[in-house]
Amino acid sequence: MDKSSIENCLFEATTYFNEGKYDEAANIYLQIEKYSQYRAGCHYLLAHISNAMNDPLTAYELYYSAFKEKGNVISEFLDKKHKNHGYIFTGMIEEKEFKNCILCGKAGEPYWCYSLPESALFTSDFNPVRMWLKCNDCNHLFAKSFPENLTDSYDLQAREDIFPYYEEILNMLKTYCKGNELLEIGIGGCECALVARNMGFNVFGMDINEKQVEYARTQHGLNAEVHDFIKFETDKKWDVIIMGDVIEHVKDPVAAMQKVSELLADNGVIWISTPDFESEFTIKTGHNDPMRREAWHINYFSKDSLYALLRRFGFLVMEHKESKHYNGSMEVIAVKGE
Repeated sequence: MDKSSIENCLFEATTYFNEGKYDEAANIYLQIEKYSQYRAGCHYLLAHISNAMNDPLTAYELYYSAFKEKGNVISEFLDKKHKNHGYIFTGMIEEKEFKNCILCGKAGEPYWCYSLPESALFTSDFNPVRMWLKCNDCNHLFAKSFPENLTDSYDLQAREDIFPYYEEILNMLKTYCKGNELLEIGIGGCECALVARNMGFNVFGMDINEKQVEYARTQHGLNAEVHDFIKFETDKKWDVIIMGDVIEHVKDPVAAMQKVSELLADNGVIWISTPDFESEFTIKTGHNDPMRREAWHINYFSKDSLYALLRRFGFLVMEHKESKHYNGSMEVIAVKGE
């Protein structure tokens, strides 16, 4: 088969794939993968098909077959302007394995498998393929492996356009709590902290990212410190704790929620925002949901798994909303019992 014929076949296979005709597409890729110059690309696309057909184990094998066959195989599938167009796989990075659910300890089953360099947030600190395991006991998703000692080095600045979003949230929190001592875990771009301060809250922020804490202190005069909040020790109690898009990054969400409970005053209130892998957006978007390729996330909660974690530490859910800020995320307000 000459090059022109092969390229026509590949175009036909892509059309089949986009139409959801996976068997037809796979048959073409299997015919072409015998040609060495096309093997890596075919295996990469067969991995896509395997994942779409609910076979993440085969997808995992095929993705790595593609990367090992051709280290820069991703360049065939990304625009030249994409941040990871030049990524080259040079070997496996040591990552910690998670075989059991980090919420309940039960064994997880392969659920999704994705090529992470397709996301602009991917860095070479990670292996290029992520297997997601599902715990059928508590309906929770967790990464099968993750680097042991890795700190997200994001660089965010305050966006004034989302100030009204946080004002609405803080006004809701005021209806459940009379105190004004507010702790924000993961201060990010400082939008929530700035709005809270303007609304009369006494704000303290913490983050593991030194750049963000320095930004909060020097650019906005906020009271903020660098801490791993799970290890943070204090006798102080806060009336409100904000955890916006934090808990999905935490390796031990049980220890995290226990610490939150310790830091929060009785009858205090917590606000949590986190992706919901069973949200209508995620279900509708399917394998095109960018969150599924987010390298920095370790956990994906469902409503069931998040509520169960909150109940374990005596929290009562008062509000549940779909996020206006991130597609597919849920926002929960919960009050701590005495």
